[in-house]
Amino acid sequence: MTSTTPYDYDPERHAASLGIRIVEAQPPAGTLALWDEQTRTILTAPGLLWRQRRCVIAHELAHAINGDSHSPMDDVASTKRERRADILAAGWLLQPHAVKTALAVAPDSLPAAAAELEVTERILSAWLWEHSKRGGLDS
Repeated sequence: MTSTTPYDYDPERHAASLGIRIVEAQPPAGTLALWDEQTRTILTAPGLLWRQRRCVIAHELAHAINGDSHSPMDDVASTKRERRADILAAGWLLQPHAVKTALAVAPDSLPAAAAELEVTERILSAWLWEHSKRGGLDS
């Protein structure tokens, strides 16, 4: 996807193109959203900020695309699955030029850079972690 702004990727449109429904309902305690592979539905908590909603929907779509299910897993497998979903979602939501600009505007504040990009700190952190492994912001 070639983006010019951080808003070009629309996770709700992406979900619709995959035949995945998004329903606002209370997911289990401690979660903001949940992918239900049996009904092909993403549940999102009511009252999320716009940037939270975009990020959790993209994250849950990543679970759908990765074929993740809610089968019992150990903590290590669960952590890897969550990291993989964060990285894929971050790749959809962020572009290198936008991240560079946000980091230039807020070089000492990850929360401010994330707010500038309209993503959560978790998504920006995942993007930065993945790109640091590849050799930097341009990769």
